[in-house]
Amino acid sequence: ITTHQSLSQSDMLSFFRRFNKNTDKIHQ
Repeated sequence: ITTHQSLSQSDMLSFFRRFNKNTDKIHQ
């Protein structure tokens, strides 16, 4: 379960970073 949770968190972080990048792009 811990490994799965860690993976999920990593995936979420990646998605969050991508989302942030997209938002910055739209903002600019």
